[in-house]
Amino acid sequence: MFMHTVKVCLILMMGLLPPRASSDAIVTSGSFKGEGPFWPHWVRLNGPKVLSKEGKIVATEITGGYNIGSFYVTESSSDLFPEGAAFEWNSLIFIEKTGDNVVLKGRSMMVDEDGDKFFNIVRRNDGTTEQGGAGRVIFTEGTGKYNKVKMKCIYDVFFHDTGTGGLPLNCKYVAKK
Repeated sequence: MFMHTVKVCLILMMGLLPPRASSDAIVTSGSFKGEGPFWPHWVRLNGPKVLSKEGKIVATEITGGYNIGSFYVTESSSDLFPEGAAFEWNSLIFIEKTGDNVVLKGRSMMVDEDGDKFFNIVRRNDGTTEQGGAGRVIFTEGTGKYNKVKMKCIYDVFFHDTGTGGLPLNCKYVAKK
């Protein structure tokens, strides 16, 4: 009787699983490069003094805020991200600096000219808050034509004396149809 109950439970649970993707799904991939300006709106606070890995006492800075900007495709191998395509890009950023080490984490959203959106995670463990540095953007989900697209980009952000920044991206993606 017990085994019969277990089998029934397993059958019922299998019915709750999401359907498997069809093996005839079309998968495409591509890459593109892009760049665009952004305007950081950050607040910097002094954090506690901590002991570094080297045994020195160093100050911690906490910086947080948002970036507003735009982005356009400069080179592309695909129709999904054609050259000249423009996006609005908004980000929430949190930066922790301990000594010379910078850890940046953020969430952002890109919106194209049709209103389709991409949501992503931003990470950087390189550079400074004043001069920029290299990092990664991982696109987690999207709407519309970006619904089944997964993408990773590397970037090397820089800042101008005017208070604006530049964000060149080099991206690779996989899309299911």
